[in-house]
Amino acid sequence: MPEPTTPSIPALKFPVGLDNRARESALPDGSLRVCQNLDVTKEGNLLARQGLRRIATGDCHSFHGALYGGFALCVQNGSLMRFDGTTLTALRSVQPKALMSYAALNGDIFFTNGHEQGRVTVSGDLALWGLPTPPSPICQAASSGGLRAGTVRVTQTAVVDGLESGAPEPVSVTVAEGGGVQVTVPTSAGVSFAVYMTDVDGDLFRRAATVASGGTVTIGTGFVGKPLDSLFAVKPIPGQFVTAHRGRLWIASGSVVWFTDTLSPHWLFPHEGYYAFEAPITLLTAAEDGLYVGTAERVYYLQGSTPSDMGLRPVLQYGAIFGSGTNDIPTDVLLGQGAFPSRCCAFIDTEGVFCIGRPGGIVQRITNGRYVGGNAEQASVAYWRHNGLQQFTAALMTVRNDANMAIDGQMPETFTNGISLE
Repeated sequence: MPEPTTPSIPALKFPVGLDNRARESALPDGSLRVCQNLDVTKEGNLLARQGLRRIATGDCHSFHGALYGGFALCVQNGSLMRFDGTTLTALRSVQPKALMSYAALNGDIFFTNGHEQGRVTVSGDLALWGLPTPPSPICQAASSGGLRAGTVRVTQTAVVDGLESGAPEPVSVTVAEGGGVQVTVPTSAGVSFAVYMTDVDGDLFRRAATVASGGTVTIGTGFVGKPLDSLFAVKPIPGQFVTAHRGRLWIASGSVVWFTDTLSPHWLFPHEGYYAFEAPITLLTAAEDGLYVGTAERVYYLQGSTPSDMGLRPVLQYGAIFGSGTNDIPTDVLLGQGAFPSRCCAFIDTEGVFCIGRPGGIVQRITNGRYVGGNAEQASVAYWRHNGLQQFTAALMTVRNDANMAIDGQMPETFTNGISLE
């Protein structure tokens, strides 16, 4: 007589992941309707998430993990904080509710929230991002200096800890034969001033002197300092978003994208350094050969190496949720190991679909047809690795009802004693 055998129970796997587009009564094989506090592996297995450890209390948001230096940044109760894994250290006061945007360039982290801006060095110290342009210098002709008769032009920049500002409108001074120019700089604590001057009837500005706050100097012949590169440059303005691309910082403020100069991220030339759009900008992220710029109505791609040769075209007929962009996604996450490395980004469109922005303006709507997060007023997306898993984490704020999300049909069921629940 054969012995009874234990029936085998097939292992449940869910390689498709979440699906909230299909009806609950007709979910595709390998998909989940709800997956709370569980992670789905690449093979479709379910792993229980580890518990969380509280590291801070209060109103915390706008986290950023620095690529170098071993610290993270966040906003807590109206202060920009540095977290070294153990201790939270306040760096400066900021607008408490405004979301902070960050960009890494040359080892520093630049931040802005639409109201204020700054920089954190690789060692985690607070530093300046740009200096206000000083006023035009006070100049008058001097009786000595050895210049030939004619007209010179004079301007100046502010200098703090090696950081140099833009230069204002030059002042013209007419000098007599053998004369010079007397220059008086403003009084400002902790600031020195670099004075630039042309030759008589010349056009090239060169640094002629460095003067301490409130000082006066007489300039004549013999100055051979470096040329002036920041004439009419201003301090970069605060914006809602900032990103780095091809040695420049790009800043979205309202409906305008501004860009800094390649010689210094602290200089912005307002007469030529911008792109204007028809609506407020909700997305600014970078790919290998361009920038994705989104509004609430559509997403554009600004392609090219330098602003002078960039072309702008729409690449997505949907808009982007405010704040949902993230930069520098590892290529192997998208194409697998051994893929050619290229810079990609990610964002959530206004249909609630998670998108990858590839080089060339190619947008892949990864979850379209299977999962939508719903339309939200704001969102934040982060990429992280832990326990061998590679994940995107999205936080959506103030989610509105969305017609793209499936609505489950009623499932009548009869219980004991004939009670029916619908």
